[in-house]
This record gives sequence, structure tokens and C-alpha cells, in this order.
Amino acid sequence: MVDLKYHLLTLTAVFLALTLGIFIGTALPGPELIWGEQQNVIADLKATFSELKSESSAQKAELAALRRQKLAADELGRCAFPVLVKDRLNGKRAGLIVPAAGTADALAETLTIAGAEVSWEFAVGPAADRLAQAEAGRAAALYLLRETKDAPWPGCTPAAGAPAPVEAVVLYGPVERAAAPGLAALCRTLKGRDIRVIGAVATSNQENSFALFQEWQLSGVDNADTPAGSAALVALLQGAQGYFGWSPAAAGFLPPLVSEWGQGG
Repeated sequence: MVDLKYHLLTLTAVFLALTLGIFIGTALPGPELIWGEQQNVIADLKATFSELKSESSAQKAELAALRRQKLAADELGRCAFPVLVKDRLNGKRAGLIVPAAGTADALAETLTIAGAEVSWEFAVGPAADRLAQAEAGRAAALYLLRETKDAPWPGCTPAAGAPAPVEAVVLYGPVERAAAPGLAALCRTLKGRDIRVIGAVATSNQENSFALFQEWQLSGVDNADTPAGSAALVALLQGAQGYFGWSPAAAGFLPPLVSEWGQGG
């Protein structure tokens, strides 16, 4: 009996194996079908690659055209800028607060072209550690405005010009974080005396400028080294409000006041 059961189980297993083999054999495609599918997949991949390559070439050509257009627009802006801003700041006395001496020569030239007189330039660099305290910033403001003859610390003298009253001040970044408390107090003191304070940075120093200017409630530009940024800066010094430039947080490229200039305003 045991042997018979064993043989029955063996025969059943063999039968099941044969049935499964026949099923799998009929379900799987033949070599010709597999080869055909492979060729279809390869053809699809080649078509997709060619399409992506064509799109990449078109995008490169478009980017090159945009770069040429930007260069042309910048050149036109440089040519038109002196005419556009001529006498917009006529008679206005301005001070510059800069990271280091000589870093804002182009900015000073912009103000001069617009008719402003740059009375003094104060370099933050040597005083960064001292300006870590708010009181030092307030004392520096009073000294720069010639409201006191006492320098807040030894060597606190403008890099260009002499302490003198001004109607406007441009804070040119980037701003050292160590000096932020003192510079904030300096700006507050100037604004408390109805002096217009504008923040400005070059396109390479946009990072965090908006947050800092917003914290100090300053209007500003983040592309002061371009013709558009220079025009926006002049408009802000003339009374426009807001933050302008290339940053996503900017209100636009130019204050509406600049459009009025173009219409003879």
C-alpha cells in the first residue's frame, strides 16, 4: 500500500510538471517576437534622444540670442543713462556708507552724473567690530552729520570728504553681519533727521539684501551696477519708494518715476 501511494504521488507530480511546462511554453513569446520588441524599444529611445537633442540645441540658440539682446540693452542703457538722469539730483548733497574705501567709485559717479554732490564716503570695513554695538552706530551718524566734533572712536573719519550735513545717504553693500547692529542704529538716526537712506548692492551681492533692507525699512536696489539699477537708485533718491532689481522679491525693475522721465517728466 505504501509503495502504491508513493507511485501515485510521483505520477501526479510528473503530470503537474508536464502541465505547467506546456502552459509556460505556450505563454512565452518566441525569439522572433522578443527580438521585434527589443528593436521597437531601441527605436523609441533613439527617437526620444533625437528629440531631446534638438530641443537642447534650440534652447542653446535661444539663450545665446537672449545674451546678445541683454548686451545690446545694457549698451543702450549706458548711452542713454546720462541723458535720462541729468540734473535729477541737482544740488542734493549725499553721503556714502561703503564696505571699504574705493568700492563704490562707480556709485559716486552715478550720483555725480545725476547732479548730486558726494559730500563724504564712510568705509565700514575698519569699524566693523566697533559697529557691533548700536550706540556706536548712533554716535557715528552724529559725527558724520557734524552734529558733534567728537569722533566716536579713534580713526573714525570718512575715507573721502569731511563730516558734513547731507540730504541723502546710500548704504552700499554687502553689509558685514558683525556691523549690522551699529549700521541699523546709524540708519535710524539718519532717518530720524529726515535724511533719505537708500540701500544698494551690486548684482553679485543680492543674497539677503532684501531681508536686511526690509528689516531696516529702507527702499533699495539689488542691481546698482547696471544702467537700470543706477536709474532706479536715482529715482529712489528723488523720492520713489520700494525695492527694485532682479530679485523675485523686487517690486519691478524700475520705479514708475523713471517712466515719467522718459515722457519728459
